This record gives sequence, C-alpha cells and structure tokens, in this order.
Amino acid sequence: MTLIYLASQSPRRLKILQEANFIVEVISVDVAEIYPSSLSVYEVASYLAELKMDAALKQYPNLKNQTIITADTVVIYNNTILGKPKDLEEARQMLMTLNGQQHEVMTGVAIYHNNKVNVLKDITKVYFKQLSNNEIDAYIANYEVLDKAGSYNIEEYQAIAKIEGSYTNVVGLPIEIIKKLLNG
Repeated sequence: MTLIYLASQSPRRLKILQEANFIVEVISVDVAEIYPSSLSVYEVASYLAELKMDAALKQYPNLKNQTIITADTVVIYNNTILGKPKDLEEARQMLMTLNGQQHEVMTGVAIYHNNKVNVLKDITKVYFKQLSNNEIDAYIANYEVLDKAGSYNIEEYQAIAKIEGSYTNVVGLPIEIIKKLLNG
C-alpha cells in the first residue's frame, strides 16, 4: 500500500483516497489561492495545484522521498470560474445560474512521486435538471454550500441529470488518473 501525504483539508478528497486503498496522512499547507488573470479558465486548477505543491515541498522538506498530492477543483460555466461562494446569497445566484444548464468541473492535481512533480488535470461535464426556486432554497437551507466550488456537492444535490466523465473528479479528486500514475 502506498502512503500518500494529502495537502488538503477536504474530507471528500481524503475519503476518495482511502476508498482507493491508499494510506493517507493529511498535512496542511498555507497558500493564497491567487492566480494570474491572464490564465485560461482551463489552466487555473492545475496552476493552483502546482502552487500548493510548491508550498508543501517548502513547508515539509522532510517529505522529499514521499508521495504528496495537492489538488484544486473549479467549476466552469460560460468560460467563467464559479468558485466557493462568499455567502448564501452568492451560493443561491450560482445555483440559479447553473439551474437547467451544463457546466464543467475541472480538477488539477499535482503529485510528487519518485522525486518529481507531475501535474494532471481532469474535466467532467455536469448537466443540471431544472429545479424550482423553492427546491434550490431548500438545498441551501439544508446543506453546506459555502465550502464547495459552484455551491453544490454532487453526492447530495438532487439537480444532477447526468455527468460525462469521472464522478470522483466532480467530488474533488479524479482517482482514476491518480491510480494510473502511481500504479503505472
């Protein structure tokens, strides 16, 4: 079994790795998630994952011979990134924007393994059903929406009509490409 140091506080990413039979130790990295405005929306997740990896390698020099994973997930709609909402009103606006629409979820993953950093990305198309305003308000009232890109969690949001691509990517970590790199 491979020991992975996960530089993320996401319980969803931890669960994905554990369910894939990895031994995981969570470490904390302190990095401002700021990126150049000149980046394409399709480069942001990978850029931030790499930024987090740079911080992890500086903060934890004792892990230089270990496997470390960092990640960042963004929701892309109409060539715009929908990040984590600042408040419940912004969460509502995001869900109203995505309501009945198709968007993309992209996760950038940086994996430090065998003394080198590999940066991978995965993209999944997500199709939302049309929900009523009351259904959206009920979701916001009953679930945690503030710590999720796009204001929703695929594991609990009833508006998901279908996805094209990796389910775990939408949760926050595309396990298929991680396993391929680590086991290949």
